[in-house]
Formats: sequence, C-alpha cells, structure tokens
Amino acid sequence: LDVPRDVIEDQLQAIFEDFQVSVVKTGVLTEDAIDILLDYQSKYNFKIVCDPVLRSTTGYNFIDEGTFEKYFELFKRSFLIMPNSQEYHVIKRSKHFQDLERGDTYILVTGIEDKLLYRGRIIRKFKGRKIDREVHGTGCVFASAVASFIGRGYNIIDAIEEGKRVVMASVLY
Repeated sequence: LDVPRDVIEDQLQAIFEDFQVSVVKTGVLTEDAIDILLDYQSKYNFKIVCDPVLRSTTGYNFIDEGTFEKYFELFKRSFLIMPNSQEYHVIKRSKHFQDLERGDTYILVTGIEDKLLYRGRIIRKFKGRKIDREVHGTGCVFASAVASFIGRGYNIIDAIEEGKRVVMASVLY
C-alpha cells in the first residue's frame, strides 16, 4: 500500500521534532517518499542507509521505471546502499550506474559473501554462511543493524561486521 505523501511528512515531522536523527534506513519507497526523504536530509543532514527493495522474493515488483530512476537520486545522496546480488545486477545495468560509481556512496552487495564497493572497487569482503532454515527479512534486519551501528559512531567496516553478527544471532536463536 502506498502511504500518502501527507502521512509520510507528518511521521517524519514528528520524529525530527523530537529526536536528533543521524541515520535513516530505507526499505520499499515511492517517488513521493524519496522526494520527502531527500528534502529532510537537506534540512537535517543525516546519513542514509538504503536497502533498495526492488522486488519481493516471490517476484512482485515494488517499483516502476519512474521510481527506479528516482532511486538513483537517493543512491547518490546515500552513505551506503545495500542491494542483494540480484538487485545489484539490475542497478548495475542502469545508465546512471557510472555516475553512482564516481560518487561517495558505498555499495554493499549482500549475499552469503558480502562485497563492499567504493568507487567501483571491492574494498572488503565479508564471509558468511548459509543456515538451512526458512527465514524472511534478513536483508532488512541486516540493513537496520548496520544503520544502527553507523548511528552509534562505528566505522563502516565495523558496522557491517556487527550487523552480520546480529543477523546470524537472529537466525540461530
């Protein structure tokens, strides 16, 4: 369900009036939500950790071509984007990808082995392991954990390592 623009604005206004926000983690977004988020970032200067949910694991497309184009405005202003390997290949095929690679956005391609890229180069790999258990939402939990650690002042490498521990513990326990 697309949340109406005024509801998004009211929610963000309530949060930003009461709290000092240093990091915002995103999930599924509409064009309006991206515009509002970028306006708030201009006013409040927070980092964005973007989990670009483009389609569900069952194959449902969350975005259309216009929203996909709008995502690149968000990507360029994000501190970190965290696509899974399938989403990364979709993003990489875009005509805007080279501009993204020239910018200051980190890209963490998630999977069993995560790859952290900066300006088109792999700067770190993070090993993981597959757990044979039916789980959903590990990407969202991972992105939320990484954003939380970045918000607490961790550097990007330590935030990712801690985020991986959070996800592993949540799956195991």
